[in-house]
Amino acid sequence: MFLIAHARIIFRVKVIFLEENVKKTIISRIMLMAMAASLAGLFGCDEEKSDISGILMALLGSANQELTVRSISPKSGATGLSNNGLIVITFNRPTDGTFGTVAIHNTWETPLTYQDGVNCTMSFNPRKNILTIVGETDFYCGMLYQHITVSGFSDADGNPMVVYDDPSYNFITWTIASGVAWPVDGDTDVDLSAFIQIDYQGYLGPDKGTVSLDYVSPTAGSGTVTYTDPGNCAIVISDSVMGSIVKVYPTDPFIEDTIYSNISVSGFRDPYGDVVMDYTNAGYDFTTVDVPD
Repeated sequence: MFLIAHARIIFRVKVIFLEENVKKTIISRIMLMAMAASLAGLFGCDEEKSDISGILMALLGSANQELTVRSISPKSGATGLSNNGLIVITFNRPTDGTFGTVAIHNTWETPLTYQDGVNCTMSFNPRKNILTIVGETDFYCGMLYQHITVSGFSDADGNPMVVYDDPSYNFITWTIASGVAWPVDGDTDVDLSAFIQIDYQGYLGPDKGTVSLDYVSPTAGSGTVTYTDPGNCAIVISDSVMGSIVKVYPTDPFIEDTIYSNISVSGFRDPYGDVVMDYTNAGYDFTTVDVPD
């Protein structure tokens, strides 16, 4: 047992000592693997063969490993993401610090090709294996981005990477309400038959959510009205160049001479079925017309 333990210690020291030299040639790696198997068999360490081989492969396997992408942020499959135009790519080993090209497609299969100093700013961490890309413009809201390619980067020795191409990669940016277009915030003498319009950055699917308003009336008191379709209104969703438009047509007219405020919009979904961010504006209000007796 003493000889076996002693042999294991000597062997592991030799592995550490020989690591840099062994990395130089494939022949050296093969010879060391053979030596590991022979030593393990000689001292009756059959159960250690796989462990020894694993150690050697871990130490030596990266010698000829090509530069490639290890991970990407945003993570593939993510939804409801900020449209801040930020992409972070982690490589499996340090690069030489030279910037390459990153391309990604949107819903219309239009390639967005990032190049440092052209339409983005690229930067590396000190180890030069993590690349951060900040686009000059934000992503489109409510957009599916997919199929990423990474090319033109080289490892620390100047060896160019094989083009990284992942057609399955994708993420979806958030769709958000940009505000209430009608009635105009602070408006007075709003017609009792008026509709409510909420504009969105990004596009919605067919699923209809709810729209709520608080009210204070000299005749009807105070409360909250929540509009749902079907129910007490008709909700119509249409699309413009910039995004979707939601119009709410109440079944019953607004209450006269009443302040409506604190609008809340929730439950709408994007075209991919994900619930979009709720919209609330506590400062929003309008006042309906006072109908003469």
